[in-house]
Amino acid sequence: MNAMTSDPPDFFASDAVEQSVAAAVEENAALQAGLADRVSLRDYAALARRRDGATTWTEALQRAVAEHEIVVLPPSDKPYLVDGTITVPSNRRIEATGATVRLADGMKTVLFRNANATDGTFAPVPPGSRDTNIAIVGGTWEDCRASRAGYGRSGMFNLLPRRPGNFFGVSAMMFFGNCDHVSVVGATFRHAGAFAVQAGDGDAFRFEDIAFDRCFADGLHLNGNLSRVLARRIRGQVGDDLVALNAYDWLNSSVSFGPQRDILCEDLELVRIPGFPIYPAIRIQPATYRYADGSTVDCSVSNVVFRHVRGITTFKCYLQTPPYRIGERPEWGETGSGGNLVFEDVEIDLAGPIDDIGQYASSDPVRGHFAAFEIGANLSSVALRDVNVTFHADRHPLSHLLLVGPKSCVLPRQGENDAREIFDPYVECRVGKVVLANVRACGAVPGELVRATAFNDVNGDGRSSGRGEIGRIIRQIESTGSTNADLARMADGDSSLPDGFVLVADRQTAGKGRQGRSWTSPPLSGLTFSVLLKPDVPPLRASTLPLVVGLAVAQAVSRLVPNCRAGLKWPNDIQIDGRKLCGILCEMRAEGEHVRHIVAGIGINVNLFVTDMPPEITAIATSLSLVAGHTFDRLEVLDRILDSLDHAYRRWLTEGLEPLLPAISAFDVLCGKEVSIDRGAGAFSGIASGIASDGALLVRRDDGTLEPVYSGDAHISH
Repeated sequence: MNAMTSDPPDFFASDAVEQSVAAAVEENAALQAGLADRVSLRDYAALARRRDGATTWTEALQRAVAEHEIVVLPPSDKPYLVDGTITVPSNRRIEATGATVRLADGMKTVLFRNANATDGTFAPVPPGSRDTNIAIVGGTWEDCRASRAGYGRSGMFNLLPRRPGNFFGVSAMMFFGNCDHVSVVGATFRHAGAFAVQAGDGDAFRFEDIAFDRCFADGLHLNGNLSRVLARRIRGQVGDDLVALNAYDWLNSSVSFGPQRDILCEDLELVRIPGFPIYPAIRIQPATYRYADGSTVDCSVSNVVFRHVRGITTFKCYLQTPPYRIGERPEWGETGSGGNLVFEDVEIDLAGPIDDIGQYASSDPVRGHFAAFEIGANLSSVALRDVNVTFHADRHPLSHLLLVGPKSCVLPRQGENDAREIFDPYVECRVGKVVLANVRACGAVPGELVRATAFNDVNGDGRSSGRGEIGRIIRQIESTGSTNADLARMADGDSSLPDGFVLVADRQTAGKGRQGRSWTSPPLSGLTFSVLLKPDVPPLRASTLPLVVGLAVAQAVSRLVPNCRAGLKWPNDIQIDGRKLCGILCEMRAEGEHVRHIVAGIGINVNLFVTDMPPEITAIATSLSLVAGHTFDRLEVLDRILDSLDHAYRRWLTEGLEPLLPAISAFDVLCGKEVSIDRGAGAFSGIASGIASDGALLVRRDDGTLEPVYSGDAHISH
């Protein structure tokens, strides 16, 4: 086993998602509690009709739903046969626990749809009549299919000619669009030849305790303009995605396009049974969609939590337009956006690629990479926590934990000049931050767990060049002796760790400061982290890096607490009002004139209060919370510091220290003050007179000479 972190820390932005979704669930419950007019479907038995020797309940069910708020389908040994679509208005609940509703043979339309469903294919859905407060409780909902029927053969919105603009993208047993406050609870879907449930353009959707019994397409197929969605305890067999968050989709699979946000999917399990082919994937598809008038909408996916997931091989989060012939222009589409995607408690056996395509099977060195998490979108952050992946790199050496960038696979030629690309190799995308906490790689583990892909005209058609980029990788651990020691050991053993890699701990027990001093931090009160830097500079120039790190922290602190002035005490302390806020320790590994790497350790007091401090430091230490009068989000503080460091470090790499000296001088707390210098072999005093371009502290002695100080401690004389 290759454990990428130890115990899980607390750095995940999922609380806000849970609170938003919980509020939606409470709203739904309150609305449903207001319904009282109840009727049994048996009271409408006179409207049941005989069809081909069987009793159909379509007219009876439609009339009951039209006339009463709550319609109860009593348990029955025989299924209620339905041969037409039931249109459900607002403020309705259908209770079917113990009952089975079966689609009649040959039925091609949806079973249920809400009354004011609207097609948003050509233009955004205009404000106007919407449905609200609809619930389906219990029941087994059974299709007549023995295989996936395909678009236009089942789950159609109506029987009018099938074309875009006439609900071309509806293919489901149940469809909800232009509708808010929808609940589907305790339902079983059996043999669905189309999507079991398709929904879009709505707020406050609850899907809970849902089973899929040998369904042939997607289980939950959720399209654009959705917010506050709960999908909990979803399990069973599906022939396509168990859950699909398709904010963008093909025209044959959606009639609503737009952003999705605040979605909680937990306790999901794809259950394998002998003889039934499954597709072990979950789809997340942001992209940009273009309407008929040329205007566009960003179908972003943001604030999504997947938790407790089993049976899935791959999470797919990338633009995928319909396959196209190489040499021709693909369907219009642009890379999607979003962020704050969190995956918690996920177990994956990456026994092979999700798609059985030759380039994967042959481990094609360009196209053959695949992963448990595949990202082809511009996302602010992706976090993996408590994720266990079993790899089989002995069979699939190009498998990975996470891929960021374009994909490309070409189907075999069906004829001359008929090679078809099934992905979008021209995608340019960036993930700003990848967070890894308690991620464990087991089995035959590949050498590269996280990878950014790139193509250079891979299809030779002038439109197949793309690349992925990862802004930073943050690995989190709960407790460690020293993040500096851990990261240095990791970098020594793995040369593929990228420049800017971050290791952060909730608690550090044996941290180091300069001159061998100890640095400790109570759990969750501060930030203790180390950043791996790989500058291609000589060691002498690299010795100025502590000042660059100090400048970055001082600038970040000044933005976090704008009413207080942070100060930089040469060479590596950050102070506020003369009290220490942050310590910095940079440790370099070099071979001759070559710097292998530098580990920059930073420890900053964030939510530390006087009661948390040992008595001996209360007069000399401070924290952001003490200065500002409120607590801080530790992840936000980390992001601010890393953003500031990235900017300062990139400028230092290209221009050196000198252009940064004015900014450093503005934070210099020693300049102009009388200081005593302790260099171990002797001490002297003088007036601090700034910092030189080589990083030395300049001290003017009593005789007027200016002496550069490269190492030692500087103290303000009192």
